[in-house]
Amino acid sequence: MPKVSSVKEIKESEDDATIYAFKAVVKSMTKYFPAKEGDEKSQSFQIVTMKSGSDEIKAILRNRDPFPPALANQAVYFLAYHGDKGWSGLKAKDNTYKDTTERVLWVTRTAEVVPAVDYERQATETPPTAQKPPTSQPGGDDGEAWPDTATPDADRKSREISWQMAMEESRKTLGRCTNAMRLSLRAAENVRSLYLKDTGLNLSSEHFRVITSTFFMSLRDAEIVQWLPSGPVKLEGGGNGHAKPEPKPEPPKAIEVDDDAAKEAEAAQATQDNIPF
Repeated sequence: MPKVSSVKEIKESEDDATIYAFKAVVKSMTKYFPAKEGDEKSQSFQIVTMKSGSDEIKAILRNRDPFPPALANQAVYFLAYHGDKGWSGLKAKDNTYKDTTERVLWVTRTAEVVPAVDYERQATETPPTAQKPPTSQPGGDDGEAWPDTATPDADRKSREISWQMAMEESRKTLGRCTNAMRLSLRAAENVRSLYLKDTGLNLSSEHFRVITSTFFMSLRDAEIVQWLPSGPVKLEGGGNGHAKPEPKPEPPKAIEVDDDAAKEAEAAQATQDNIPF
């Protein structure tokens, strides 16, 4: 297990010092601010306030997915990533905002967030490795391998990375909107069914469109869309969002044949065939 820093140690460390691990309780979190569309340098942003005893520190999350709301009031670990270029993902930083400087924990895309109960259980089940964090703080740019933009080739690579990130974020955003619209359509179908039951009348296509849009905007304004999964999900059937199992087809009934009646019919048909016209 890497060295776990306390709030006090982070606040007393040098600016830009690498933090290998940090454990505290999630006290609160701000809304998630996604990267600005069309701005290649823009990164997503969210603040999570962490508490350990009477000490508190803000974790500034940059270029990450939204912090899971289910982790509120739970103890979690922030874990740095060790790659070919050293440690990255967690740093102690002096963050200045409106002429006020505050020591924060800077959390970037390579860091991992794990519930404490899961991480500690895994640590007890996994034998420790011989790998130890370096004694000296690595330099560089957080080890995130962002290319230097001093040359045309490096600038092209930087733009390519930004383009790939923009495409990935676009896919995630549109996926969440797709799931939100599917839920909105289900809710609108439920309204249509209830309206038909109450009045015996069908909603017009215009009314149905307005109701669906209203439901979608309600999810958006309540900031629910950003918490929906970005991948495809299986929704239950039925206009009210609940499963309506289709009736199972009954197995075909065996046709009972009366042998005597069949023989009489066959004889009658034979007699009829022999009648001259």
